[in-house]
Amino acid sequence: MVQVTIEQINEKPKAKADSTPRKRRWTRVLLGMFIVLLLVVVGIAAMLPQILATTAMKQQIADELMRDFDGTLEIDNANLAWWKPAQVSGLTVRDKQGGALAKIASAEVSTPLWKLLWSGPESLELKIKGPELYYEVSAYGETNWEKVFGATGSNSWKWPELKHGSNPINLKIVDGKVTILDRVTNRKIEVDDIQIQLQKSTKLLSGLLTSQTVLTTESQAPQAAGKVSANFQLAMVDNQVTAGDVQGQIEKTPLELIQPWLKQFVPHLHLAASNTDGKFTTKWTGSFKEGFKLAFDGTLTAQDFKMESSEWIPGNQLSSSNFTASINVDNTLPTAPGKFNLRCDMANCVVTSKVPEQNSTLEGTPNDPVQAAMPPLDLGQFILQSDGTIGVAANSINLDSLTLKTKPGQISMAGTILDRNTRPLLDLTGNGEGDVMPLLQLAAPNLQNVIDVEKLSLSEFAVKGHLPQSETKGVPTVSNKSPAQQPELKTTEENLIEEQTLSAVALWKWDNLECYGIESERGELWTKYSDDILKIVPVTVRIGAEGKFAGVSRIEFGKGDQPNRFVMEPGMVLENVEFTEPMCRSWLKYVSPVFANATELSGKFSLGMKTLVVDMQTGTPDKLEGSLLVHSCRLGPGPMVVSATAPISGMMRLAGGDADTGFLKEGAKWLELPEQSIGFVRRGERIYHDSLTFQAGKISVVSSGSVGLDQTLDISLTIPLDLLPEKTGAVAQFLRSQPVEIKVQGTFDKPQVVSAPLKKLGAGAVEGLLKGLLNRRRNNP
Repeated sequence: MVQVTIEQINEKPKAKADSTPRKRRWTRVLLGMFIVLLLVVVGIAAMLPQILATTAMKQQIADELMRDFDGTLEIDNANLAWWKPAQVSGLTVRDKQGGALAKIASAEVSTPLWKLLWSGPESLELKIKGPELYYEVSAYGETNWEKVFGATGSNSWKWPELKHGSNPINLKIVDGKVTILDRVTNRKIEVDDIQIQLQKSTKLLSGLLTSQTVLTTESQAPQAAGKVSANFQLAMVDNQVTAGDVQGQIEKTPLELIQPWLKQFVPHLHLAASNTDGKFTTKWTGSFKEGFKLAFDGTLTAQDFKMESSEWIPGNQLSSSNFTASINVDNTLPTAPGKFNLRCDMANCVVTSKVPEQNSTLEGTPNDPVQAAMPPLDLGQFILQSDGTIGVAANSINLDSLTLKTKPGQISMAGTILDRNTRPLLDLTGNGEGDVMPLLQLAAPNLQNVIDVEKLSLSEFAVKGHLPQSETKGVPTVSNKSPAQQPELKTTEENLIEEQTLSAVALWKWDNLECYGIESERGELWTKYSDDILKIVPVTVRIGAEGKFAGVSRIEFGKGDQPNRFVMEPGMVLENVEFTEPMCRSWLKYVSPVFANATELSGKFSLGMKTLVVDMQTGTPDKLEGSLLVHSCRLGPGPMVVSATAPISGMMRLAGGDADTGFLKEGAKWLELPEQSIGFVRRGERIYHDSLTFQAGKISVVSSGSVGLDQTLDISLTIPLDLLPEKTGAVAQFLRSQPVEIKVQGTFDKPQVVSAPLKKLGAGAVEGLLKGLLNRRRNNP
């Protein structure tokens, strides 16, 4: 018998036995990789400051910082490590030509870099040694900073705004220097030994600034030019300035020192002065955008004051021997309106042109070049004074009075300005005294080329509507904070103002006005401005004893590169006006050359316009069509008529006539113009006129043709068939058989008679003379 014994062996599955040691190996591998990676990250982090301090990384960082600007940044040395204070030296900002704009000898923080990663109560000390700024203003008003960082405007660089975090900071600037080279006045101002101490905590920012200035000119060596000092305390909440207390003082300092900051707010303005003294104190709470309470008291005096602007009286300079200004604002009470007072005095104030005068060979004609230069304008004692109140909501100004006084005249106004922080809404009325024409020429200097006025007064005026937005004004910075963090504006009448287009009306009066030879005494007219159009409506504009100006016109102000245009509405412009020599010399000669250089005029006319559009930049009519209604006229002929009709006297003598031909001699006899209507129109560069008839005794002459804007002539003078009706000779019969036509070219002053038609006419006359002689011989053998 066979017995089978089965023994049970407890053995794990092979797959399970193999998996256990493999799991331990993967854990060790992952742990090792993590440790290595951690060591690499820690090593890189530990070496990061040293990596950033390498030449390649410094250059890459500098290039990235200047990526959006047209310049370069150089960093000579950076001593960085986590365990010690950071130090950077040899920083230089240059333009593309290599000119330096700013330098910093060294900048150092007192705290190790690792502490900068955590906010704490420890104070951070930053010390900057030897900072230097170089600021140059060219003769055209451009700056070297604009070439690198762009002109002031939207999306362009501006001086940094005041912002800070929660860490306390003590900033110290030692041995600073600012150099301003002003090519406009050829003066260099150097501000040396600038010392700035700035302390900042979570809720307070305070500081002190002192400096000395040195002035250098083309004719003088460097000399001390006063000092600048200021101290301030600013209260901060949530990284915003909410209140301030600032005092400042300047002594014997050139005013050009403020140009770098002035360019940020008024880029078109340039100010210069010597021996500027001033001081101010101010306290405020709130913000300019949302309204603030302000107390300000300041004074400023200066000598040799000069002001230039590319937008205000461009091409001219306003200068004064002594400048004094004071301003006082008290708007501190929470529920009561504030008060302000402003006064500015300038002695010996003169406006001079900086544009070279151009000589014109076509004086008084529509083709004259526009001249921007004007003679010096003596304003004498210039006084600007204003006082009024500031609304409780700090968003409105009530002008009790604003007066501008000068030697020629003055302008006064009063009213309100609403929504002054965003788009001011004006509602002003006022009047003028004296002669305001010199002041008007400042705003529109080209007026002096066409208008001569004695004692122009602004009898009354009114301005209402929103000021137009500036095309170059920068877009206000919008905070990244959520709307919930911004204080809600109260719904009031002041911030619910609807858009109102700016409009203005004015009543003008004058003692005597002369424009293109037309003179008016003691007239008045209304002007109305709206939507970039100035409409001009005459009230009473008498011309001579019985004449008047009745034309309604407008000036259309172009946008961008479009020129301003003067447009006359269709209708009668002049009625029953007497002819004058100045009219003939300026514009009547273009209607018909018969009036060119005419003398001893008498008679009356009216002028109707169908179309008149004048480019005010060139002074030439783009469109012109109308009619001259001659009621009666008698004049002494000018050179063109005398030269053109001279051949007629020879023909008359050839015909044996004894008619009086003295009118062919300049100024000897009158020409008569019967009542008639002469149409004229511009086509291309020439002005064409219909037939104009003038007479001398029994002889009638018809003129037609065109005159170029360059004063060139293309005229035909035609003498009808009844020439020498009492003569029976062969030549007289020939002249009666066809009209005599004379072509005239050249210019007004040098007319030229075309000889070809005269040769043909002369040949016919000679042939007629020969036939007459032959007939007489046949009749008398």
